[in-house]
Amino acid sequence: MYTFREAPLIALRVRQEEAFQSVLRPSPNVVDYSQMASSLSPESQKIADLIMQAPSITEMLPQAARDMRTAAGNPFDYEGINEVEKTNIQIPGAVTILESRIYKTKANQQKKNGALIYYHGGGFVLSDINLYDGLMAHLAYHSGLVVVSVNYRLAPETPFPGGLLDVQASFNWLYAHAEEFEIDAERMAIGGDSSGANLAAVTCVLNRDQDKPMPAMQMLIYPSTMGNSQTESRKRLRDAPVIPKPVIEWFHNHYISEEMSNDPRFDIMETEDLSHLPPAFVLTAGYDPLMDEGEAFANRLRESGVPVRYSCYTDTFHGFYNFGVMPQARAAVVESAAILSAVLDA
Repeated sequence: MYTFREAPLIALRVRQEEAFQSVLRPSPNVVDYSQMASSLSPESQKIADLIMQAPSITEMLPQAARDMRTAAGNPFDYEGINEVEKTNIQIPGAVTILESRIYKTKANQQKKNGALIYYHGGGFVLSDINLYDGLMAHLAYHSGLVVVSVNYRLAPETPFPGGLLDVQASFNWLYAHAEEFEIDAERMAIGGDSSGANLAAVTCVLNRDQDKPMPAMQMLIYPSTMGNSQTESRKRLRDAPVIPKPVIEWFHNHYISEEMSNDPRFDIMETEDLSHLPPAFVLTAGYDPLMDEGEAFANRLRESGVPVRYSCYTDTFHGFYNFGVMPQARAAVVESAAILSAVLDA
């Protein structure tokens, strides 16, 4: 059990923690990949082969890589959902306005809803809310929550810690203005995948240390947590699809200098104290260079007294969560949504 600074919220937080503990086991309708071998499934292998046929971004300037991604879109996206309404909004970041999008099910007419504030992946350099549109709609549909997808400034035009400051500023602004969007500020989760998960997790630490609003939960999808450290999975999977070793280095070289690479705001495992943080759902993929650090971060949180649910989809690769054509992705979204709604609706 962890403590909270805001005395009036203790009862709410305890109920959330109890709800979180109640979903430590997978729901019966969620496919359980936890016992499968750490090799790619046939559907994962097929998509990985297609991805690896694309030109390597390491031979491109960042803007050219973004243009290529935008032109291609997400060929493995989720099916559209008519039951979800989307509204584009603008949110103040650290120094500029951030284009964002709100997702809400049409059947949800509550005046104060739980919400997930989500930050996309892309190695701190690529991607935007448009490439995550299908995923966000499915998260909103399956969870019944409001989902807010937020852009942040990208490197190298905005190097470390610019994107992080945007994430912290946007979350805190949404917390302060929650009622305008029919959101219950005390039931706001923060989440993201890969680099976005890194930014979300670090924001929790910063807000704790700066006495700023704390999310009710953190949802971290294959998070980057160890900076440039070479874990066993990074060594073993140096040639993995999507983020082989040269791509990881390309991302990090554009985002942060070598001299700053041990900064805990990038290498969050360098953070001395990980206690008094929100409950966490940490999801990894077995064929992912970041697998070990995601699991290690989950273990550090647990050892620090933070309630943690950890899931590893062992037969797929980094990035799968955004590929709705894959059964693993659809199962992971259902699992994520179940945990989010159980905790935030406690």
